[in-house]
Amino acid sequence: MRTLLLGIFILFKGAICTSEYNFNDVIRHFAVGNGKVFVVTDSQLHQMRHDLEVEKIKVISNTTDQNAVNILLPFEANGTLITCGTLNCGHCEVLDINDITRTIYMENLPVGPLVNESSVAFLVDYPGDSNGTYMLVGRENNDEKKMCTDAGVVLYNTLYTQHGDIFSKSDSATTEAYIKIPGVEWVNGFQVSSQFQSYLFANINLTSKMKKVVFFKMDNNQKKTEMTRSLKVATLRCCDDQLRPKLVSSAFISSESSLLWMGIFTAERPDHPENTVLAIYNITASRPVNPPEEIRCSPDCPRSTQNIEAVVDPLAVVFKHNSMTSVAAKIKGSWTVLYIGTANGQLIKLVLDTDYRSGCAKVLYRSDDDRMVFPRMYFDPVDHNYIYIALRNQIKRVAVTQCGMYGTLRDCIGSMDPFCGWCGVTKRCCLQKECTAPSWISIAKDSFQKELISFQVISLIPGEINLTVYLHLEATESLPLTCTFKAGSVDLCTSPVAHFPSCSCNFPEKDLSSDRLKVTVTVNISDQIFTDSLTLRSCPNITEKHNQMLSAQPVSQLGVIGTTVA
Repeated sequence: MRTLLLGIFILFKGAICTSEYNFNDVIRHFAVGNGKVFVVTDSQLHQMRHDLEVEKIKVISNTTDQNAVNILLPFEANGTLITCGTLNCGHCEVLDINDITRTIYMENLPVGPLVNESSVAFLVDYPGDSNGTYMLVGRENNDEKKMCTDAGVVLYNTLYTQHGDIFSKSDSATTEAYIKIPGVEWVNGFQVSSQFQSYLFANINLTSKMKKVVFFKMDNNQKKTEMTRSLKVATLRCCDDQLRPKLVSSAFISSESSLLWMGIFTAERPDHPENTVLAIYNITASRPVNPPEEIRCSPDCPRSTQNIEAVVDPLAVVFKHNSMTSVAAKIKGSWTVLYIGTANGQLIKLVLDTDYRSGCAKVLYRSDDDRMVFPRMYFDPVDHNYIYIALRNQIKRVAVTQCGMYGTLRDCIGSMDPFCGWCGVTKRCCLQKECTAPSWISIAKDSFQKELISFQVISLIPGEINLTVYLHLEATESLPLTCTFKAGSVDLCTSPVAHFPSCSCNFPEKDLSSDRLKVTVTVNISDQIFTDSLTLRSCPNITEKHNQMLSAQPVSQLGVIGTTVA
């Protein structure tokens, strides 16, 4: 496992484009659909456009009917928004997703959690004779509390056409399906629809000294009893330097073959500079096991014949901070891009390569009054260049990439942002979708290990030296490249061979007769010029077998140049 402790590069306030809306009440929940943003405050539900212009407002609580909405699920396939709250010991409504003031269905239903109680809720798609969707709700299971709502993990219908009608817990089986977990504090949950699997992440607090982070896995199934019976569980361990037994927030990136999950863990030591860490786990490679006896299932879950606990360690710890509160993640090619919220109102961007090495962390946004970033952040599903964050009574739409602030190819590539590249036609730094031409230049996969320009010197045939310059760039198509190699004012070679991303020059070995030869290399690509210089010198009698070798000593005008000596 690798651990990285990173410095932070702060962007000046105003460099990142944002839009915002301030509510009169504190934000309790928010969700982002394909066409709308939905925000719940203490007394109102707001329907907004993606640019945060308010379209509709629905009163959800007043002095007579007090209601705290704690489940907010856009059901895009059905054109509805599902909300559940605490009114009348539990109350759910199905609203028109394009007009929240229009109620399609309502029912007093013991679904939502109590005020200040942790919960998790998301939609679950299942395969079968007729594909469908359930609403999975996880609530705390504390017997000391007076319960008026369903405890544990329960699956509810979302449509009239499902067996038992809308919001029913039953299916064709006669046995009720549920899972009850003692000492649970829910953090997050989601489904991987391509694999028809659901995951739940929680803190388990059996005693003050027995705390751990676990994840639960189930196979989505039309039969609710079969889905709960498929339950598997594993413990997530973090980390080597000190124990951090509590999960704060999490995110995931899935493909058809793998599931990468990243979580923020805390040692619950708020004064410690490394109180929280961000760790990455390969959930696909994990082997969760049958649940222990203290987890009750209906119908009964299979139990392990031996007392075996599955423990999963992180692939890497990629960031440490005093007070991280939220995380979201994106993939761009071979790069993983993380967005991190903090308790003092910062939004931080972190880019990782395939080995989970990172560049400099960048602060995209910082609040004026240190308001905490909510544990969940959502990308704009239409324009992925924006992310939504909530801070107390404020919601913001923040641009996560500002390529236009880089005026040259070198600056564009130097930003180490995989979403930014140089457009060969418009001659500007932009997103790939904004470049109408096929030629778009971006950072190479090994950019964290290599400089933008490097040299190689070899002797291919007796009496001749080959000097090659490499540009560590990637492009969507091969681009025209020209170069010159000069010793003083004299061309070192008359016909350099250029083929993106390299350029070579062959010259006589006798040109090194002065022992040292200073070479200036100029490369022109997409009307952008790079100039570097290096010194070649003869190194006789280094070994018995090689009575003469060549050494390249770079004298860079633009940065440190890595040189390969052969």
